[in-house]
Amino acid sequence: MKVLKRKLGKDALHELKNDKLDNNDTLRRPDSRFYQKPLEYALHMSEFYECTKCHCAYFGGYVNCQAEQ
Repeated sequence: MKVLKRKLGKDALHELKNDKLDNNDTLRRPDSRFYQKPLEYALHMSEFYECTKCHCAYFGGYVNCQAEQ
């Protein structure tokens, strides 16, 4: 489980940086739950799914994007 969490965290941070969300107000406000905690924020915001063929986890988008659909 630790290895899986580490991999998902790495992937979540990569996607957050790729989408330029790593400089979000949530990470910069001292009163925020995720203040200076980009890994926790990335894991909280990201959706991961299991591939039915290879059973590997893959990034499926952000939680807030799912609500918009």
